[in-house]
Amino acid sequence: MTLCVYKGGNSELKTVTIKLRIHKLLAEKRLTKYRFIAMTGLGYKNASRILDNETESIRFSTIARICSALDCTPGDLFEVHGCSFSIILPIQGYVSLIGSIW
Repeated sequence: MTLCVYKGGNSELKTVTIKLRIHKLLAEKRLTKYRFIAMTGLGYKNASRILDNETESIRFSTIARICSALDCTPGDLFEVHGCSFSIILPIQGYVSLIGSIW
């Protein structure tokens, strides 16, 4: 997913790319795509889109299911490229804000 964000203070727009890194987590945990699907209860088509970074959005409930299955935090699921702002870490397993641009 690519976003254009306003950096504040001036009219500059910055392009930020957010990618899911679930494939890396699966490799680290030595899990297959099919085991991931079974563990999360996601449908094959939806899980494939998520794994292939072909999704434009993801529900918080889906993030919670993935985190529960992979024993990770929401912050572990995402890579952010092209940003100079800080990422706010999830609190108690929930994402309240992905990035702070102010």
